[in-house]
Amino acid sequence: MSGLSARGQAVAWAMTALVTAGMAVAAPARAVTSGRVAGPARAGASRGAPAWRSWYSPRAIGLMWSVAAFSTRSIWAGGTDSRDQSLVVRWNGSHWATVTIPGASRFSQDLVVGSSASDVWVFGTNAKGTKKAFHWDGAHWHAIAMPMASAAVPVVVSATSVWVTGQVTCKIPARPAAWKCVTPVYRWNGRTWRKTSIGEWVASLATGQGTVMAAGVVPHDDNLDGPVGAFRWTGATWAPVSMPHPQGAEPKIGMDSASDVWISSADPNVARDYELYWNGHTWSTIRVTANVAQAVSPEQVVPDGHGGAWLGGLAHYTRGKWVAAGYAIGPAPGQEIATTALTPVPGASHTYVESAYTGKFGGPYHPAVYLTGPLP
Repeated sequence: MSGLSARGQAVAWAMTALVTAGMAVAAPARAVTSGRVAGPARAGASRGAPAWRSWYSPRAIGLMWSVAAFSTRSIWAGGTDSRDQSLVVRWNGSHWATVTIPGASRFSQDLVVGSSASDVWVFGTNAKGTKKAFHWDGAHWHAIAMPMASAAVPVVVSATSVWVTGQVTCKIPARPAAWKCVTPVYRWNGRTWRKTSIGEWVASLATGQGTVMAAGVVPHDDNLDGPVGAFRWTGATWAPVSMPHPQGAEPKIGMDSASDVWISSADPNVARDYELYWNGHTWSTIRVTANVAQAVSPEQVVPDGHGGAWLGGLAHYTRGKWVAAGYAIGPAPGQEIATTALTPVPGASHTYVESAYTGKFGGPYHPAVYLTGPLP
């Protein structure tokens, strides 16, 4: 991970930043979102802020990487156990249970995404580097081969519209200047994968009400810092979005709809971290306060549907200000909570779940799911 900022390495953003001319480099293998929390309960939380509470932890040693919620009766989480094998669990409205996926036991680094309880996708890689997707149609599992060059950042619109990024290729000019990067983006149409491409280093994809967007950067150094941009899929091509292009790195995009779009970006100097917000009419730049940026940025950004957004699980921008969240029961001395993904729960107002892992500094770790808000 040579060339990455210390903060980027701390959140395990898996980018290869040392690039030579014409050398193919991997796009982000996993977007770890919310960093780490250590120390007493609710450290740094604002008065009256929502508190995360431990909801479920499988009896296993391992890591929980992702979470997807489709209703109060269908919530999934995915990760990897201590044997580097698939670990997927599901909430059915009354209890959690381990999900057995035919043919997936030898696959690890599982990411769970989907569009509904009958359209769930689990992405994994085995020890040989073979990538595969496992699709749940509500009754059966289907194994789907992935493009060899696929990397990560999957989003699902429907069973016939699934998107995943591929390996980025960059060329560094002979003199200091913007890099020339291309990110392939593959779309599953229900039968096969079709390749498209975006002329930037794409860091994240998002979808909302059928619209698919991407956020990327044109790097000018090995910290992957440069002008941030976004693209929208028109049905035939990736169209650049008319927007501000501030300097940044590792941009994450989240959207509730085409008129509720957030882009989070990081900077080696956290005082320059920001959120870009599109309300359907104009773009706004929202600065991330230093205490928030130190704790959670660069992070997954998740719109709350009310003009605000979560930045990871520890900061919520609402009613024009940042509110720091904490944990009802925080980690004990020498322990930590590392959160990795966050999602709202449809049908439950102001309720969110996040995937995480907990344990002593340096491990071993235990996979976990946290919850904030009521769950009917």
